[in-house]
Amino acid sequence: MIIIPYIFNEKILKNKMRLQTVNILCQGGVEPWSETDENTVTDVLEPNEIFGNVQKQSNTYFIEVNTSKTNIQNMYSYDEIDPEDTDILCWRRFYRLIDASNEKEWISWLPCNLKPYLDSINNLKTKSKP
Repeated sequence: MIIIPYIFNEKILKNKMRLQTVNILCQGGVEPWSETDENTVTDVLEPNEIFGNVQKQSNTYFIEVNTSKTNIQNMYSYDEIDPEDTDILCWRRFYRLIDASNEKEWISWLPCNLKPYLDSINNLKTKSKP
């Protein structure tokens, strides 16, 4: 199973652009977190003290992390790990800039193995808007 814990933020800038930031907990900062299907997603999240809202899509679990309950400071960020160590879970931040008037992307997610998951998170968040 694929586990994608994330923190999504969006704000409207003075120039009417929407700035989206997404932090994803991933392996080595480049690959999605994967686990065997023997465990449930709860069996994996609880020992790692990750709490949040879980949404399943196929074999992927998206967890919108509750930052009040999850101690993010006890985890690595992408710039703290050795790039050669692809097994360490770390938070990596991605940015997207969109013109709010016509929804045109000015800056998109970086092309990487995580892009499909970033797009899915964006879809989850934009569908949940009132």
